[in-house]
This record gives sequence, structure tokens and C-alpha cells, in this order.
Amino acid sequence: MNELPDEHILEKIKKILALTESPNENEAAVAAAKVKELLTQYNLDIADVEIADVKTASDIESSSFDAHYKWHSNLFAAVGRTHFCRVYKDTYTKRTVMVGTRINVQVASTLANWIAVQLDYMAFHKVQDIDVGKLAYRNNFLHGAVARISERLDEMHRRQQDNTSVTALVVRHEDRINDWLEEQGIRLQRGKAKKVGSYGYDAGRSAADKVDLAPGSNQVKTPSQERLEA
Repeated sequence: MNELPDEHILEKIKKILALTESPNENEAAVAAAKVKELLTQYNLDIADVEIADVKTASDIESSSFDAHYKWHSNLFAAVGRTHFCRVYKDTYTKRTVMVGTRINVQVASTLANWIAVQLDYMAFHKVQDIDVGKLAYRNNFLHGAVARISERLDEMHRRQQDNTSVTALVVRHEDRINDWLEEQGIRLQRGKAKKVGSYGYDAGRSAADKVDLAPGSNQVKTPSQERLEA
């Protein structure tokens, strides 16, 4: 366990953590991102933050998600990788599985869903201008967007890892996840890359630079936000 920061920092994290359960998708995403930022900033594991109502917050666990499309599961993998989680496809259930501490899985999945909403919305509007091959264009657009999102997340992650204490935190999480996978008898294999067409791919990469990776700035309005403004 790390040397803890001032008590008011721990209390701040607890209060923000509670907001990640908000039914408001924007508020939950903002809170999740902030919790992750503070934990990284102070080199904390969630085990260092005593949460009375959650006794197993620091335990390794898994959660599964319906990410049937390849671009969607790739997005979960990119976000999970940069949030101290491991992501794989369950060959039996066909669901995407994220492994990590409860809070890391919660933060990563919330952010992944937040990004997915933006990408889906952008793709929907983009294909309105396409006369032929709308489905292929949309699929390639989303794959291109996720590829660029993955690069942006990796860049952010590398900047964080310049801090040696953060590097130690990454290693600690990796070791715990590896132990958990071994205990569960799960052996992961690297999946084969899927060939993606060029029609719409570059447009997706370009659009991804406008995607909000820090929930709350509302660079791209979600459908629910548009309805509220209507």
C-alpha cells in the first residue's frame, strides 16, 4: 500500500466515485475519468481508498459487454489497455470481457461506452452524404476512427508512464491480472487482425481527432444531449 495523500484527497475521490453510478451518461463518464486521473496522479490503487460500501473494490474481477462488432470490441481493448485492464473475446459467449480491479473496469467501460456513442453518432451523420455502399463506408469509418482513438490513448498513456511511480503501478496491475487469469485457467491468445477496406477509413481517422476523450467538454453532442436542447 502506498503512502496516502491528505485525507481530503481521499474523501474527494470517494465522492467522485459515487457519481460514477449516476444514470446521467455524461455525469458518470466525467466522474469515471476524474477518478482515474486522481488515482494515477497520486499513484494510488483503489485499495488505498477505503470505501465502506465496497469491500472488494481492489479485487481483480471481470465484466462482460455486448460488443458484437469488431470496431466496438477493438475500442474496448484500446481503452482497457490504457486503464490497467485486460480485454479479450469470450469464444463461447461471444461477449467482450474486461479484467481488472472493479474501479478500473468501471472507469474503462464507462469511457469506452462514452466514446462509442460519439463514434456511432458521427458515423450515422457521415453516411447520410454517401450514395452507395453506406454499410461498408460506415464499418470502415468506425474502424478508422477506433484506430486513431487507440493511437491517441496510447500517446496519453505514454506521457503518464514517464512518471516512474506510474510505471510501477502498471506493473503491479499487470501482475495481479496475470495471477487472476492463471487462477481462472484462462489462457489468452492473440487474435488475428481483420482486413478493413479503405472506403471511409481515412475519414474515420480524421473524425476521431474531434472525439472527446475527456468527458464533460461536450465537443461532440450525443443524441441525448441534442434531445435536451431541442
